[in-house]
Amino acid sequence: MELHLQTLKALNKYLSAKKHIRYELNSVLVEITEDQTFYVATDGHKMCMFKHATYPSDDIQTGEYVINTDAINVFSKSTSHLVKFTVSEVIDHTLSDGITTFTYKSSDYKYPNWRQLLHKVKQLSGKTSNLQPENLKSVFDCYRMSVGLKKDSLCLALSQNGSDACLVTASGDPNFVGIVMPYRTDESKHTFDFDSWIPNQPIKKAA
Repeated sequence: MELHLQTLKALNKYLSAKKHIRYELNSVLVEITEDQTFYVATDGHKMCMFKHATYPSDDIQTGEYVINTDAINVFSKSTSHLVKFTVSEVIDHTLSDGITTFTYKSSDYKYPNWRQLLHKVKQLSGKTSNLQPENLKSVFDCYRMSVGLKKDSLCLALSQNGSDACLVTASGDPNFVGIVMPYRTDESKHTFDFDSWIPNQPIKKAA
């Protein structure tokens, strides 16, 4: 069966953790059904999900598969749009773009329940969220790379949700959704020196 290589590479580059102690976060989840294939990656702070039609094949094996970052990195310079994914009867899985073939051992690690998290953002408060700019940028860059947009294209919309997970969507593209977790701040402990910027007395004009 064949997978969308550009989506795998985009998720691996911008969303997957790289050296997380939770092994499953250093990977991309591929969930294959007879009709659709879901691609998911998260580092615990942000998450992106894509869905593509399952490519017609005589060897479709439905299920959830975790593809580690090392396996996807092998194809980082591949120009192929698709990669053949073979599930072994034992424990080895294989990826091949027709030129390079890489075999890796599957794992029993359970990937986070992304549908459960997505369900939690169905009701959005619209309240302002404290978000890390680099997390938003990673989500935007991941989408651009997956669908082939220019690097500076404005393509996504953010729905803020206060202290809960925020939703990122793409206008006109129902096959993508992203989630960004806010960070909590204690306003009573800010260290910004307002007094040095706000004079106590009006500034006098020069004579």
